[in-house]
Amino acid sequence: PHMRKLYGNQIRKEAGLTKTLKSAAIALPKRIPDRLQQEIGKIIRENQDSTKSIERLIKDTVEKVEKAVEETKGAVGDMMFAAQPRLQSVIEETRQLLEGSRLPVPLKPTDIYMHNLSRYSLQVHQDAFEVGQPIQVEWKAPENHGSQDWIGIFRLGDNKSRQVTSINSRGLWHWINAGTDADSQETIFPPEIPIQTQGKIEFNGNRLPWKVGTYEFRYHHDNKHDVLAISAPFEIKVPAVNCLDIETIQMTVLKFIQNTLGNNQDIMPHTPQEEFVGMRETECKHLVDCIEIAYNVEFAWEVVLADKCATRLAKRIIHARQALEPFSPDNQRPISPSSLTIGSNTHDSSLLTESQ
Repeated sequence: PHMRKLYGNQIRKEAGLTKTLKSAAIALPKRIPDRLQQEIGKIIRENQDSTKSIERLIKDTVEKVEKAVEETKGAVGDMMFAAQPRLQSVIEETRQLLEGSRLPVPLKPTDIYMHNLSRYSLQVHQDAFEVGQPIQVEWKAPENHGSQDWIGIFRLGDNKSRQVTSINSRGLWHWINAGTDADSQETIFPPEIPIQTQGKIEFNGNRLPWKVGTYEFRYHHDNKHDVLAISAPFEIKVPAVNCLDIETIQMTVLKFIQNTLGNNQDIMPHTPQEEFVGMRETECKHLVDCIEIAYNVEFAWEVVLADKCATRLAKRIIHARQALEPFSPDNQRPISPSSLTIGSNTHDSSLLTESQ
């Protein structure tokens, strides 16, 4: 009564706190799930006429909000855990896409039509190579070719145009007519060195793509991306492995090691027992990739640095195949019993995981 006497007809029909809560119910953030919004609104509507129970109202609301948030947190955590293998796959696919990403600006041929393309050629004398095997390409060009012409290796179909290359070379390329200054060790080009009109270039080690697939060489003009010649397609395939005895595996792994080191006579081992040097993370990853596609077992790249020679890696492969044999769905080639008596591998077997 005293409020009506003071304010007359201007008196509010709702308490200020009740009005605030109703406004809050309407103005709930849109990002809060609909079910949670409805629950909070329901609590407020049920209690809006009883300002005496406001403390309980707030407490109940907070408890329900906390419960909803906790349930959401748990659901998201379970979902992320379940999706982890798929997320890893997506990350790997994204990495591969970035590695082979297209150049930022679409390129167009510049002065390609000013050249007699019939005088440029690339030739590969094999149509198939094993992963890591050196690949030699022969090139021919006229005397007025660009001083900084270069050849790159690309997966067939990645470049949509035959006139211009739009894919990053990722370091898989060579100059065709370059030398090294004896004093500065810098790369030099004609006219500082004699110009050549033909030659052979070997791609090996980190200049090779270490993935199975079909590839082609592309000849480019003067440090640009204009294409003057393209080789016939060739295949990079899984190494042929016909026998799983210790001696054969040792020699196969030794060849893998030599290939990863670019067949550099100064640093590569020449026998299975000889320890290798100069193996960096990139080369180690190339080696375990070869082992995986050849023997269907997957090692962490650190295993290579731990074993340090083909003999120990061969023993590890045999032990891994023996351990995985009962779980193989197709019972792949049997392991020779005699090969399992070549001593034990003392290195940490936790680095071994089954190939997927």
